[in-house]
Amino acid sequence: MIKKYLFLSLIFPIIIKSQTFFTVPQNVWRIAIIEKKGFEDWKGHDGRSGWNSSYSINDISYELTSKRKKDFSRRHLLVDYGLTNRLSFSMDIFQVVKMQQKDEWIIKSDSSKKPIQDLLSFYYPEKRSNNGLGDLKLGLKYLLKGDPAWKNSKTRFSVFTGIDYFMPFAEDQIKFNSKALIESIPKQFFHLPLGEGIPKVRLKTFGEFYTRYKSRLINMNWSLGVTSAFREEINPRITFLWIEDASADSISRVIGNVLFQKGLNLEAHILGQLEILPKRLFASADLKWISSLRDAYFSNSKEWNEWMRKRVNYDTRSILVMQSVKFNFLNLDPMNYIGPYPFEVEIGAEWFVPFLSYQTFARTSLWLRFSTYFQAW
Repeated sequence: MIKKYLFLSLIFPIIIKSQTFFTVPQNVWRIAIIEKKGFEDWKGHDGRSGWNSSYSINDISYELTSKRKKDFSRRHLLVDYGLTNRLSFSMDIFQVVKMQQKDEWIIKSDSSKKPIQDLLSFYYPEKRSNNGLGDLKLGLKYLLKGDPAWKNSKTRFSVFTGIDYFMPFAEDQIKFNSKALIESIPKQFFHLPLGEGIPKVRLKTFGEFYTRYKSRLINMNWSLGVTSAFREEINPRITFLWIEDASADSISRVIGNVLFQKGLNLEAHILGQLEILPKRLFASADLKWISSLRDAYFSNSKEWNEWMRKRVNYDTRSILVMQSVKFNFLNLDPMNYIGPYPFEVEIGAEWFVPFLSYQTFARTSLWLRFSTYFQAW
């Protein structure tokens, strides 16, 4: 018991202001659980919901608009550990508790819509769902210059660099097999993948500027990052939309094995934070810009490769602009505890910026985060 209270008295004067910052002090662990719920809506080339395409059957033309929406629920486990006061290790692994996608099609034609409706119901069942383990992220963060805000230094700024490695643990697209059926439809068409199945590496630089006004902490965090994915063999989802009068089996044979190279992902992020109640309540707002360059596909069909990469009203080059607000309630001051243990509670909401996000699933979500700290050697 004496050791326990000695431990608490040593750690919390150090970490009292470290709740939302990039790193933690040496030998300090920060463990957090996040529950996140939300939905995603596909934004097309013009920033509006859905993407447009056309198809012909027996010289009859159809104009199609696809509406794709996802509901999701995820649970994250985040771990940060201070290897030194300058170097921190981080881990983020999540579980997809629920993922459900609904596909709706708007069809325009001067003739009967039944032929295209039959194809769409075969290749695109209206509702698909899945759950399971997500990808694992491992990272290192290193302080290049300055001091982090939790150090209460006169420097008033810090600059970090970091590297993250994403391990593809999430279930990716299953292989097409015309003999594996559900309700007379190939199983692949019912399958909703949880990940892309490709490892990635992200390099980033980030930092903070902070000051105090009337004893309240004010800081601005910023970060820049680039993510590169390894080239991997994938299982393409078979669809009739790229070629006329072809069966699923013949499409699969034409494409053959597929290598996929995801385009570079560029990120910029800025966050402002204000201490509302001393050592108790923080409020923050941020803006994040994410741009993905075009993907590349390598299969037996050059026509399919280009169609998957870019076509009329569709492009794998995308932009997503997100904004969020959050509030952090702290119980880290040993002189003013609620209960016997230290903790921090975060409530946040994020949403996409309309007409600045396109060719991607635009997200709106709410989350609740619970964090605690302890020290171990």
